[in-house]
Amino acid sequence: MMVYVHIPVTDFEVALRFYDNILGFSVVFEEAKDMGWLELSSPVEGLRIGLDLKEKVVIRLNSAVIYFNVRDIDKTKKFLSDLKVETSKIQCSMHGILLEIWSNF
Repeated sequence: MMVYVHIPVTDFEVALRFYDNILGFSVVFEEAKDMGWLELSSPVEGLRIGLDLKEKVVIRLNSAVIYFNVRDIDKTKKFLSDLKVETSKIQCSMHGILLEIWSNF
């Protein structure tokens, strides 16, 4: 089974630094980059993302949220902070312990 997630971004290079360098995704299709489209494969088999270049990204109510399961949320927060990725405080919710990530893609 393949899970495919479409993600609008405003800057391919910034998005690639995050998804490739930080999360370990790799580019698998860049032939349409000039048309505003890149596809990446995750380190987890069966998950791909499509980066769709937009002038402006508007986050709407009820839009999709991507969750990652990590072994140690404190180490994950430090790792992201050391890489200058803006995050929220670690918080408890009905979904578990969360750390939100914001980015200017």
